[in-house]
Amino acid sequence: MELMDDTPLKRTVRRLAIGLALLVLVSLCGGQSAAGQDSAESLFPSFTGTVHAFNGRILTLEMEDSNQMDFHCSRKTRYLDGKKKVRPSAIRRGMMVTVEGKPAPDASMDAVVVRLEHTPAPAGTDNRSTAALMGVQ
Repeated sequence: MELMDDTPLKRTVRRLAIGLALLVLVSLCGGQSAAGQDSAESLFPSFTGTVHAFNGRILTLEMEDSNQMDFHCSRKTRYLDGKKKVRPSAIRRGMMVTVEGKPAPDASMDAVVVRLEHTPAPAGTDNRSTAALMGVQ
């Protein structure tokens, strides 16, 4: 007899309840992608350059065009070397990094992820040491 009592209002409420349950389930899963990274992180702009200065709180990145950009680092900032997490102390002046940043309320940039970049040797250079090339052992 309950099936006969199914009104359009009850069907709408049931559909909304199912939709809300699915939304809660997705949010409880953390919204992580198959790669294990937050899907929202891919929405942040990334900046690649050389570390000009880093004191643990402010990372100054020097871009290819010689402009410098400051990023505020916090305990939420993640530091990665490939897929491996590293400590902030692994970031040193002169290293090539990519910073994923988000705008802060005060118009500065907050660093979300700092990734170490391992650039290959420029074309025409040999990876062997100078001593090995000269035959010195």
